Amino acid sequence: MEREEIKSLYTSIMMKEKKAVQAIWCRPIYQADEIFNTATRLLEIAKLSLLSRSFNQNYHLSSANIAYESVAAHTNLMSALVDYAISYECDNCIPIEENYSFSYREIMEAVRRHDLPENEIGDIPDDGRRDDTAKAIDEQEYWYKYSFMSPPRDLLFETHVNSILSFMNKRATTIGRLLHVADKASAIIATLRYDLDGYPPVKTFDDKDISEIDRIAMKLCDNQEDGMCKASEMWSIGYFNIRETTKYDDYGFVTGVLVMATLIANGRWYEWRNRNYKNIPHI
Repeated sequence: MEREEIKSLYTSIMMKEKKAVQAIWCRPIYQADEIFNTATRLLEIAKLSLLSRSFNQNYHLSSANIAYESVAAHTNLMSALVDYAISYECDNCIPIEENYSFSYREIMEAVRRHDLPENEIGDIPDDGRRDDTAKAIDEQEYWYKYSFMSPPRDLLFETHVNSILSFMNKRATTIGRLLHVADKASAIIATLRYDLDGYPPVKTFDDKDISEIDRIAMKLCDNQEDGMCKASEMWSIGYFNIRETTKYDDYGFVTGVLVMATLIANGRWYEWRNRNYKNIPHI
């Protein structure tokens, strides 16, 4: 699909999405040219955030594939996405506090820190058995520990960072919702990068180990004949089909980036999304 075709289709999809969720986004629909460039850069950042595995005499690695994303890779991509979102919304003459109630430094520190506990406590796959309440308590403990890393003069800074992380978990306030959707979107963009490179991980319908959540999602995947789902479909179905992303996207920026990145990677919007527009659910 040519660039102009992608931008035209993007505009059409975004207008449908706005109607579907009855969203009163604070800006006009984002310009296709700007979102195309943003999505392209983010897809490249996603690739550069991962490690290329090639032959190494010391470690005997010979695979040409890209390594799966780490906490560091995910955080790097999310940082870029949040930075683009804030930069798009805030003019030089308007203090960022007026739009988001926090300083840029506080917001970006919360982004860098949001998954830091997972380096120590891990992240249990969402297979229906994860205890999110217990995990949240563990994360709070480590966030509290990390707050002592700052100099004493940064007490107010640390208080604000912890507030942002709390807002993120609760999907509360504009900045909390932005970080929440950026967190999910960064994972989707990473899997779209797999699609673009031609070797995305897939899940098959006859896999007996998949969770019930995955089985439900697989009923919507495009490739029904071969009985498999792309990684990006598995992520996108969960957050687009029930509109978790759009619902918490106050400005529509992250939704626009995901739509455009999907068009760039796959040359089309997912067929199951087109089907959903025939029977628009209301939030």
